Amino acid sequence: MTEDALESIITQTVDLPAIPMVAARVMQLVGSPSCSIDDVQKVISGDPAVVSRLLRIANSPMYGGRGKIDSVESAIMMMGFDTMKSMVLASSVRQVYRHFGLFEKMSWEHSLGVSMAAGMLAPKLGQRRDEAATAGLLHDIGKIVINDKMPERYARIVESVYAEHTNSFEVETEELGFNHCDVGKLLARKWKLSPSLITAIGYHHTPNSVPDAMSEHRPLCKLVNAADRICLYLGVGGAHPVVDALDGIGIAVAENEMFRFVDEFRETFVTEKLKFMEV
Repeated sequence: MTEDALESIITQTVDLPAIPMVAARVMQLVGSPSCSIDDVQKVISGDPAVVSRLLRIANSPMYGGRGKIDSVESAIMMMGFDTMKSMVLASSVRQVYRHFGLFEKMSWEHSLGVSMAAGMLAPKLGQRRDEAATAGLLHDIGKIVINDKMPERYARIVESVYAEHTNSFEVETEELGFNHCDVGKLLARKWKLSPSLITAIGYHHTPNSVPDAMSEHRPLCKLVNAADRICLYLGVGGAHPVVDALDGIGIAVAENEMFRFVDEFRETFVTEKLKFMEV
């Protein structure tokens, strides 16, 4: 099936939400050569919920924070515009969750876990921490879009995943003709995200299938895939019957170092997650 045909099927089946307004405005501002810290601060400060989540993210291990950032201005000055853009997008994306039942709660926890794990892994693999954390947070956004459009049908897909000890990627493709990676990639394009984020969202289950034309983004896909598998292995966001080992995780980290990292991440996530689970 061609990408155009797949896109047609997806857009006829689900509604792709607009990018959150604050994130859209900040991304537009940061792209302007005349953008100033004051301009960005004014836009962000107009949404207290985004400010609150933004500061929690800025002070978290996923972005290397040490609990000392107490204002939007100090966050921008410390992180720079590019990182700030990723952070605003990350702090705004919660608005895409139109409902917040058990599925959404578990999905949000899993996405937060993958975001934190990806951000912590990034320096070890020569990747940008902010980009890795943002890719981790958005990697399963397609699931939320599908579930919002067809909650009863998607609930049956989730049931099949657990009953058959398989993964959502395969069941979605079989049942719908597309999967959450396809939807997430299309949404990322609609939101005009960077090519690296589009690729990571679209290929986080299949990093080795990244087309050669986008091969420069393959390391980020592998990093997000590793962070995802670590969270599945630990049951972050609910029990996950498919992943019971970390063998062959596919990134250049020695096995003993990987298991040390898993222990470090587990301890950090248990300590930090309550800061981000708040609606």
